[in-house]
Amino acid sequence: MIYTTKNQIHIISEINKELYTEFRTHFKKICNKNNNIELHISSCGGSMYYTHLILDLIQSSLKHIYAYVHNTISIGGYFGVASAASLICAYCNKIYIDNDASFLIHHSRTNSGIVNYDEDNIYFWMQHSNMDYSTAKTYLDNDLYMTSKECMTHGIVTDINYSEYELI
Repeated sequence: MIYTTKNQIHIISEINKELYTEFRTHFKKICNKNNNIELHISSCGGSMYYTHLILDLIQSSLKHIYAYVHNTISIGGYFGVASAASLICAYCNKIYIDNDASFLIHHSRTNSGIVNYDEDNIYFWMQHSNMDYSTAKTYLDNDLYMTSKECMTHGIVTDINYSEYELI
């Protein structure tokens, strides 16, 4: 599912051809109207092909793009972003994460589940965080979800969003 409000694009879905097509349409409209774009996302990831097409749009934009990682309830509990969706966030100018959301990075896989081990992934996350080689490799190799606090510690996110009930 994807929808827009003012300068916001909301993604609550797997990254696939349909989502990319809708994203491209919404993104171009919002780019023409606004100075900054807010990308609100909660996604388990998806197709790397369509993720790279989204990344091309983000990289070619002259706008500041801010990612907001939200938690949603899934069968396995709460999550925020995983896999390809985490990569999209990394290409944004700033990343904000809900206190109870999570963030997963890992090596890409083929459709049959075979891991494509790529050392470039380790160096990518070292450049987009303050993780050293060993820490980035551990997260990538083991499919470990990071909490919002771990994301702050590792320098992946700009700030943590606390909901109103958590501030009371």
